[in-house]
Amino acid sequence: MRKWKMGVAAATTGLAMVGLGVGAGTPAYADDDCRTSHKNLSLPNKPDISFTIQLCITNRPAGAHEAFAKVTWGSWDGVDSRARFDKVTVQVRAEKYDVSKASATGNLTARMNADDDGGWLGSAYSTLNSPGGWSADATVTYNVNDDGKGDMTWDVYGSPVIS
Repeated sequence: MRKWKMGVAAATTGLAMVGLGVGAGTPAYADDDCRTSHKNLSLPNKPDISFTIQLCITNRPAGAHEAFAKVTWGSWDGVDSRARFDKVTVQVRAEKYDVSKASATGNLTARMNADDDGGWLGSAYSTLNSPGGWSADATVTYNVNDDGKGDMTWDVYGSPVIS
């Protein structure tokens, strides 16, 4: 069973939304407003992990725009989780023509170390009333425990552009 936690959203151009604790479900979007990306990580002496990130952008009332990142992960086997990561953060951005207008960052380290599988939903909300060129984008920064590589970055492929 997936465990969901809503992330805290911050806005650089207006209102901020606050996460509501544990919930179920995800926002509904047209398929052409979202894009899904996958990444598999081989972890030394631990169960490997796979990430899925769905990025969506939507129009909100009064011309505002909201970007969502739905992150899910799952272990490749049933072994209980161990300290897999020293760091896992996800930054979701509402962008206009590839310029960030609002962003929010979630720290998933404790959750991913504690849960074999789970999920997180974060959003960034911009009140900038300006049509055209809007998309959702995200960056994942992770540090695999005991691999000696330090912080690694995954620049997730962004959502389609909407007006």
